[in-house]
Order: sequence, then C-alpha cells, then structure tokens
Amino acid sequence: MELTGFSIKKNINTVIGINKRLEPAVNIQGDVYIQDQTSNIIDYYIPISKEVLELAVVTTIDSYTIELVDATNVIVGDYIIIKKGTRAYQAGVLSINGNVLTMDTPVDFNFDIDAIVESRIINLAVDGSINRVLAEFIPPPNAVVDINVLTLCITDSTDMDDSRFGGIPALTRGIVVRKARNASGYISIFNAKTNGDLSHRMVLEYSDKAPSGFFGLRASKYINGQEGNGVSIRLDGNLDERLQIIIQDDLTGLDSFKMTVRGHIVEN
Repeated sequence: MELTGFSIKKNINTVIGINKRLEPAVNIQGDVYIQDQTSNIIDYYIPISKEVLELAVVTTIDSYTIELVDATNVIVGDYIIIKKGTRAYQAGVLSINGNVLTMDTPVDFNFDIDAIVESRIINLAVDGSINRVLAEFIPPPNAVVDINVLTLCITDSTDMDDSRFGGIPALTRGIVVRKARNASGYISIFNAKTNGDLSHRMVLEYSDKAPSGFFGLRASKYINGQEGNGVSIRLDGNLDERLQIIIQDDLTGLDSFKMTVRGHIVEN
C-alpha cells in the first residue's frame, strides 16, 4: 500500500484547529508491508533437572524411541529434553529397554549425538524445606524466547481453599517465581504461600472431586497483554537467562504440582 503526498502536519493541525504554526509539511512516500507474526512456539513444563545424558545414535523423526549411551538412572515418568540450536524436544518416558527409551511423543527432529540431553522431573511436589529445590525453564542455546503465559496445576486428596496451598497448610517461605541471569543476578516476580496469594497474581479456579479422584486447582498468569503485565518475559539463551521456581517448603503432601510456560522464539 502506497502513501503519496499526504501532509501529516497540515491535516492533523487542521482537524484539531491549531493551524497557526506555519511549519513545513511532512510528506511520506513509501510502501507499507503487513507481516504476519509467526515463529516456533514454546509450550513446556518448568522441570527440576535430574541428570545429563548422551544420545547413542541420531534420533529419527516420528520415532517413539531414543537410544542413550547410559539410561541406568532414568525411570518411567521422567521427562527427557533434547536441545540443538533453536530446536527442543520434551517428552515423557513410557518404558525402558536397556538404554532404549519409549516416549509418549514422537521425535520431531533429527538430533545429532552432540545434542544436549537431560532427564527431568515435572512433578514439583518435592521437599525443599531443608535444601531448596530449583525448577527451571531454560531457552535452547542461541535462542531468545518471549514468555507470555505461566500456568499452574495442583491436585490433592484434600479440599482446597484460599488459606491453604493446594490442600496442605499455608507454606512458611512460599514458592518464588523469578527470572535469573547468572551474570547479573535475579528479578523476583512473586512469592505465594497460599492459594489466596496465587489468586492475587494469577487467574485461579478450583475443581471438586467428581465424585472420586482428587481436588484440583488451576491458575494462569497472563504476562503480556492488557489483562497482564503488558510485556513478555524475555529470556536470552546466550546470556544464560532462565525462568525459575524456587521450592523452599515441603510440598510432598500434594499429589501433584506442575507449572508450564507458553510463548515463542523471537525471530529478528
């Protein structure tokens, strides 16, 4: 679309009635392009790191199996993350046969054996009361990521209300959400000791047993947009930036506690 010979100052001044300053008009002639906003999305758990692993062979696209050099400490239920460049694959382990893992999601990229591989724990219902535990989302190497939504889900056999954390008593120290950058410290985002605290930071709802099973709590923090903080949380993999959850209380009384991030790779 071409704009030709449109006098910005003349037209604006005429409309608002302040055409007394005889300044030169500004003429624009150029092409305007509308670019669609597309890039690889991020939709991952925020896990606890468990062990660094190695691929034994190059992964095969659409295969449900990956082969490791040593899978001795991997257990069913672990999450495996494989990263190379700006590509990342994350999936749960369904079964183990020697060093071959069967995953719940087919591999979506041919990762070389020099790719970064780790086993991780996605259930954050752990004991951090003696030694605090860190759960982290770390961008792929050489990638910049914008985080737009932070989500949380808790299940418990005990009914929940605003005075508790999930179904357990209020925490002493609370969970902390923060942005970390090893070279220059941290930016704390919020601390929550109760479900009520979470409701101040996130859109929260409870769910009842129906009629058996577990009580539930779901919450979402919309970071960018008018209903959120207005801007995304930007994480630069080259600067070793990551989003962290600090667990500093005993959360083992919960059945499950999981958090995820949603966003996209930033493309220049």
